Amino acid sequence: MTRSRQRTSAPASRRFLRRPIRSSALLAVAIWLAGATLARSDPDFGTLGLDQTRFGSVVSLVTPAAGLAQPADEFVVQRDVLQSENTDPGLIQAGVYRSGSGISLDNCGPHAAYVVFAEVKAANSMAYRCQLYNDVSPGAVVTLDIFRFTTPGTWGIRVNGAPTGSAYRLGFTKAAPAIGTEIQSAGPGNQYLTETSTRYEPAGHARWSVYTTTGRQHVRRVTGSDSISAYPMVDHLWKITRPPSPVTIKHRQP
Repeated sequence: MTRSRQRTSAPASRRFLRRPIRSSALLAVAIWLAGATLARSDPDFGTLGLDQTRFGSVVSLVTPAAGLAQPADEFVVQRDVLQSENTDPGLIQAGVYRSGSGISLDNCGPHAAYVVFAEVKAANSMAYRCQLYNDVSPGAVVTLDIFRFTTPGTWGIRVNGAPTGSAYRLGFTKAAPAIGTEIQSAGPGNQYLTETSTRYEPAGHARWSVYTTTGRQHVRRVTGSDSISAYPMVDHLWKITRPPSPVTIKHRQP
């Protein structure tokens, strides 16, 4: 199971990590370094994945505190994500993003404040589309709703009840849902210095649920009886709670 790769050339690329218990691919993120040659780019995951494919996923999260440390060569995302099981998987995700000054999520560019983002990739394509929306204050609740329309292979995203734009034609029918945090680093070694603490499923807001049919119909909450796996961790400094309790994900925090 690949956990990181070395890169010596400047062009950006994306890596897929695979969970050993299923053929579904993990979320993988390409990075861009402003004015520098990319030598290494590794992800570290504090993420829970459902070991089944579904037609979408809904969850609320609390934006982390502004004072949490984040180096210039790391970015962090807290997101709701679905990834298909194609040989070259498709991806649709939305959440909250913050970067250091020298690194960014795909073509989104560096962003010093927390900001809502969405990103898609069609199956069997290398064309990633990343979009930034409004900045969000620390402590703000963001509700993420990713779903498939009744039209085959066509997906949508709502953030706090508002659609992000037109339908995304991504070429896959179902996908494996996951929620959680990812840190991407271009720094030396295998330590990830970004601090984060994020609560999913805050009281009075959306619990992690999945759609069992298309068209935002038949939503079902993820519970402790579901088969849920943590994505691979590199530095093991994550703390993650699991359903049926509200999910809290921390990195380098008590």
